[in-house]
Amino acid sequence: MTITFEEANQRIFEEASLMQTTTLGAEDIDTPAALHLIPYLIWHEINLGSHRRQVYLRACEQTNMLIGVAGHTIYVPVLDRDEFTAQADSENQIDENGYTKHKLSPEEVKIYIGDVIYNATKISDILREDSPTLGWVRASLQKMGESVAYRIEQDIEAALFAGGVLGGNIVGAATAGVLAYNDIIDVKALMSADSYYYMGQYFFLFINPEQEADLLKELGPTAGTDWAQVRSVDRTKMGQPIAGFYPTVAQCVPLVTEVQRDNWAMVVIPPTHPFGPACIFAWKRPLKTESWRDPQYGRDVWLLSTRYGMKAKMVEGIGLISNC
Repeated sequence: MTITFEEANQRIFEEASLMQTTTLGAEDIDTPAALHLIPYLIWHEINLGSHRRQVYLRACEQTNMLIGVAGHTIYVPVLDRDEFTAQADSENQIDENGYTKHKLSPEEVKIYIGDVIYNATKISDILREDSPTLGWVRASLQKMGESVAYRIEQDIEAALFAGGVLGGNIVGAATAGVLAYNDIIDVKALMSADSYYYMGQYFFLFINPEQEADLLKELGPTAGTDWAQVRSVDRTKMGQPIAGFYPTVAQCVPLVTEVQRDNWAMVVIPPTHPFGPACIFAWKRPLKTESWRDPQYGRDVWLLSTRYGMKAKMVEGIGLISNC
């Protein structure tokens, strides 16, 4: 069973009052009650604690085209690599039948807006009066925001994973339970066979902390690889700090996240790739904060909400490494 902060306060004072009534002697009848309360202090601020890393949006092209307009679905036309096949006809064949004609038939990728994602909380006047320095509103909104961000990360990871399965570029780790440099090379070879190769933009390598440890052990200086030799060059090319201060690994930027599912690693093309993004993320309602008064109960209600949808688009641009 869980109790609220207010209930915890109430219990402390009830227990203190009970102790006072059961331990007082005849000589203590005139002693002020406050002297018998158990004193305690509350730290001057709320320690907000840890939060999960947010990395998957970097692999998506974001769009606002549905904000403020009718509709909840986007149709994205996608052309196949072999949409046309070059023909070879002789002069006689052309003279007799003319040129053989074909037309584009793009595939439709549909992006649907999902349910409302939200967090709500209530903060009483009593709580804010009794603990005015703890910043309940600020702390609540921050933790609510982290929760929504975590849900977004989970949804994008699931969309990328589903796209990778559909694309079929999957390799198994050479050593069960261990992510190795060669595994990344192998899955990139499959992606390259589908023409999704390095074109000046580093791919993203999504790994969990256990897989991060595997790579650090394999590629660390003790294995003969000095990461510092390439770190400054790769950071300059990226134009921004690399998560974890790593250099690139096999022309991929490692992005470590607690959300990446166990035993799977993902290699994903960046949204700036000339052949298009691997995933499109569509906002319908940007992150929105609302508050209203609940006077009957002496409290304020806070709501943090959003609506969005996403779909893997260029599924051959997503590589999966299993059993790692």
